[in-house]
Amino acid sequence: MDDGPYPKLMRNLLPRSLIGPHRNLQFWISNIAGDDFRYIGYESAPMPINANDDQAPYFVEWTADGSRIAYEYRGKCYSVAAR
Repeated sequence: MDDGPYPKLMRNLLPRSLIGPHRNLQFWISNIAGDDFRYIGYESAPMPINANDDQAPYFVEWTADGSRIAYEYRGKCYSVAAR
């Protein structure tokens, strides 16, 4: 998943200690029987400072054309291509 040029530039210019730790939220899909899992993408997300602040993506759903999965994470809307 492409997060645009600005965040990439900041990661390249700033030391990791100033940016803070990140993790990748991975997205997988399966058939209706729950097998044949397929990796479709990821979103880089900041690690929570407090373990109680950890949040998972929610309102996860397919877009109307079926080409992307849209979700909300920490109050922002995202989508990832379902290749």
